[in-house]
Amino acid sequence: MINKAAAKYTDLILPILYFVFVLVSDYAIGNANAIKAGDINEYTVRFSELPSQNSESSLALIGSTSRFSYFYNLANKQALVVPQENIALMRKQFGSVEIEP
Repeated sequence: MINKAAAKYTDLILPILYFVFVLVSDYAIGNANAIKAGDINEYTVRFSELPSQNSESSLALIGSTSRFSYFYNLANKQALVVPQENIALMRKQFGSVEIEP
């Protein structure tokens, strides 16, 4: 005998998973297109393991988790996965602001 209440809720799992997948996929594609177009969250990042001369890089932040940060280097067209403990400093870069007199 099948429990009708359990079947009622399990029928919703596939449509919900489909919509979650579609939304996440659209978000990722939109984020990638924005980075390629230059609409990015650009950060100056200092890595702790590099010498002080080459320690800062200008990178686009894709996202982060508790263990890793994901960056995209527009100059080299490379994606970087960096452990959080290797990031000494992250500073958001702001565009130039024009002030009218």
